[in-house]
Amino acid sequence: MLEKSKDIITRLERIENAQENVEEAQVLADLKSNLDIPLRTLSATSESLNILLDSGVGISLAIARESAEVLESVRKVSEKFIVDPKSTTLKAGRRWTSLVKKLEDFGDQYSSKLVNLWQSYFDEQLFGGLAPERRRAVLGMTPHNNEAIKKYEELWLRFRAFRGQLPSSKD
Repeated sequence: MLEKSKDIITRLERIENAQENVEEAQVLADLKSNLDIPLRTLSATSESLNILLDSGVGISLAIARESAEVLESVRKVSEKFIVDPKSTTLKAGRRWTSLVKKLEDFGDQYSSKLVNLWQSYFDEQLFGGLAPERRRAVLGMTPHNNEAIKKYEELWLRFRAFRGQLPSSKD
């Protein structure tokens, strides 16, 4: 009878530990889901950054410094979690909410700074053409010039559309 009781207590303890592990796993999964959107934004923006760098577009020191600051925050939280891998480690104080906020803010700012960087590069290195209305102002409007300015306007608008979005490939 005593052996059976010990066996039942051992089984109950295992069940209790398993339940605690399930609850901990759920809390960790919820915390991870907080990172889904910021990480998707950062991933897409990082791909764009790599394309710009491969194309010869330099990044500003401000972007590099801000990236290093965010990486340092991630490193600090990671180190604490490695030492004590529990959800309470992540949620201690404002550690988790602060990290998620930093990642969200950085992702948004990073993206808009890359767009600005791309637009500056586009204007300075790729296309310095005058707007069609400015071309019209300096050309005599002969039939030949009218035809040429229509073609120029069409090409100018198509090319200019690339300025508003980050390139999706080096080409």
